[in-house]
Amino acid sequence: MSIVKRNQERALKAQLAKQGKQVEQKPVSQNHKPQEVTVDSNKKPELKTAETGNKELDMYGVAIDADKAQLKKFLTVEEKNDYKATALENTDYVGFIGQYLKSGSHYPNRVFAWVMVWLVDLGRWQQALSYLPILVKQQQPLPTKFNTKEWTTFFIDQLVDAGNRALKAQLEEPNAIVKSGIMKVIYTLITFIEQEKPSVNFVVLGKLFVVATKLEFELFNFGNALSYSLKATEANENAGAKGLTRKLIGLVEFNAQALGKEKQAIEDKKQAAEEKKQQPIANKQSEQENQE
Repeated sequence: MSIVKRNQERALKAQLAKQGKQVEQKPVSQNHKPQEVTVDSNKKPELKTAETGNKELDMYGVAIDADKAQLKKFLTVEEKNDYKATALENTDYVGFIGQYLKSGSHYPNRVFAWVMVWLVDLGRWQQALSYLPILVKQQQPLPTKFNTKEWTTFFIDQLVDAGNRALKAQLEEPNAIVKSGIMKVIYTLITFIEQEKPSVNFVVLGKLFVVATKLEFELFNFGNALSYSLKATEANENAGAKGLTRKLIGLVEFNAQALGKEKQAIEDKKQAAEEKKQQPIANKQSEQENQE
């Protein structure tokens, strides 16, 4: 039995013990999901609801509580993330969320919330962001350990940290930002914010546009960088983007002038080539006129 499964069963036993019940011992397979079973000598085992009246939520809630308790025993981020990845796979929390959404249910779902946090911790950004619209629409509460109450703000906070890590890595490896795929994630989040206009802390929003500016600058996308720097100041006057904006305006104007000169040089070459091409024809016509 894996450590994930063992800890989940231990948590189930502890919860049932509080209710004066026994737990029927069952073999655990790879696809097994923890179930709460009561045993009575006169009855067949049946599924009982422990806390909320929602069988599946209680079942997965017990499982995720066990996993969270186990995570406290690890010292490093790497160890914690390895455990989270294993728990997500073995317990199929994402499958539970899929069933929750498919059913059309709408209730405070702490399992949903914690799984989103874990997906972000693991850097599974696109998968996590695919759930952001429903998290916002349903106003799902974040775990109480986080100060923010807004999912969009939470995602921005985490993504800004990831963006800064990519910028730091770029100093040692010139292609680090591209390899990280961070810009695609930022595009996705910004598009969601601009289209859906969810509630978001303006200071944090300014930080998102600032880090987007810096990333685009490192990729020499000065036009995009300028656009984001202007949006940063629009979101928060004190975002610290004004100096970047002035620098980028100069770069964009310089590049525009350089591009204009390059285009003119190309046109001049084309014209010279065309004139050279027409010269033999003109010479021939001149010879014919002289003969006449």
